[in-house]
Amino acid sequence: MTDRIGVSFDPAAVELPGVRISYIDEEGQAARAGLLKWDKVLSLNGFPLECPLEAAQVLRDSQVCSCRISHH
Repeated sequence: MTDRIGVSFDPAAVELPGVRISYIDEEGQAARAGLLKWDKVLSLNGFPLECPLEAAQVLRDSQVCSCRISHH
């Protein structure tokens, strides 16, 4: 088991609002939470997302993370 979130976002997918997940580590927290490749993350900790850099910053700055998603 890993403490890593285990997720990458697709920098080319500009579909506001939100960012698309392009990779899920099967051992990571995102997979354990039920996130899937190509899901769209609309917000993290109540912060609406417009680009992958925002998502990375929120994840880096937060220990506890809530998210709103749209399944692919």
